[in-house]
Amino acid sequence: MTSITKKDILEILKELIINHDNGRLGTHYSDISLHSTLIGDLGFDSMDVAELTMAIESKLKIRIEDEEVEKIFMRNNIEELMNFVYNRYKDTREKYF
Repeated sequence: MTSITKKDILEILKELIINHDNGRLGTHYSDISLHSTLIGDLGFDSMDVAELTMAIESKLKIRIEDEEVEKIFMRNNIEELMNFVYNRYKDTREKYF
């Protein structure tokens, strides 16, 4: 199994953010920095965040609890989101594989 890095997670997050809802929000790659927030900077609302969360879960085969979405996805920046997803991915792989 190939090892995944934080940089890989960041690229996956950017891809999913850009492609969210067929580009309805008009987010471009250059719009997304480590300091960007989904709600404030990238124009996401709570439904967008929920849909993005499901896309991340599906793509990476991880589980994210509703409380974590509220606490992490809706309040933190992309760097903190990347770290959370990376750690969840690692923990899931260590536990099940």
